[in-house]
Amino acid sequence: MNSEEICKICQTAPSKYCCPRCNVLYCSLACYKSSQHLQCSESFYKENVIQEMTMVRDDQQAQQSSHKMLEILSNLEQNDLSIDEGTEAGYEEDEDEDRFEEIDSDDAEDVPDLSERLGKVNLDDPDAVWERLTEEERKDFQSLLENGDVGRILPEVDPWWNGEFKVELVQAAESKVLSKGESHL
Repeated sequence: MNSEEICKICQTAPSKYCCPRCNVLYCSLACYKSSQHLQCSESFYKENVIQEMTMVRDDQQAQQSSHKMLEILSNLEQNDLSIDEGTEAGYEEDEDEDRFEEIDSDDAEDVPDLSERLGKVNLDDPDAVWERLTEEERKDFQSLLENGDVGRILPEVDPWWNGEFKVELVQAAESKVLSKGESHL
């Protein structure tokens, strides 16, 4: 930019800046906000406000997602970890109730609710979640893994690669059969 050029808005002072949108030369914030440059500056402000609103909305969606995950974890904590009423996997109802009492043994202690402990934790970080669990909850979780009972509380997964796909491995191609002396180029 030539230092001798004057502001295209006020026509008095030397220009110091160039608008990145319309390339007009201006000297100050007052000139940038002036009525002659209003259309360009207003669209700039509008885009920034829209961008900020989008970021706030995305943050709210992330918070809602975290809240839903906390509700699921809380329901699992309050549930007796049984899909049906206790007869699946060979458990009798009395055994199931005893087992639930063992799992839900943190009621006797002054331990905050699981949803409170996980309230501001990134649920995608397993180490952070693990640190918030009590020693008893950690043991119970390890027990579920070792006994294979964790499958009863997790939804059944059907990965896409297990689906059936019909692919023709050999495709017919029309080609000329070469005789002994011919070469294929």
